[in-house]
Amino acid sequence: MNEKINDLLDKIEEIEKEYGKNIYTQIEKANESEIKFFNDWIVKYLENGFSEYIDFIKVINGLNFNGLYIYSLNKKINYNIYESNEIWRENELGQYIFFADDDISWYCFNRNNGKYYLLDKPSGDIMNEYKTFDEIIIRALKISLYIDDE
Repeated sequence: MNEKINDLLDKIEEIEKEYGKNIYTQIEKANESEIKFFNDWIVKYLENGFSEYIDFIKVINGLNFNGLYIYSLNKKINYNIYESNEIWRENELGQYIFFADDDISWYCFNRNNGKYYLLDKPSGDIMNEYKTFDEIIIRALKISLYIDDE
């Protein structure tokens, strides 16, 4: 995984340790059957899967920190990727695969054009565009840590 992402996750882990939490054990690691189920599910929307998300989720299967929710593969968790996407399938936001959100934004992948977007939560308007999954996840983690260098 990207070194910047690891560094940001380490900063979050340091903060959470002060409260007796461990971000890597809050949710069980994604197992092979969950990853297979996800790959079978995502093919309905994307021909080539969503390997960048899988690479991230293998390290940390979801995250809930400072209002940021990175969706888990675990269907028992409130912020899982399946529920979070089924809501939008039948409307204008159906072109997106949602993989995270915070208080004011959705983090998603546009399956029609292959770009990543930060969307305004109330309106669905595009707030920013990113070329890679790593770029948008780094932005999400920085926002949750109140690091504003963009």
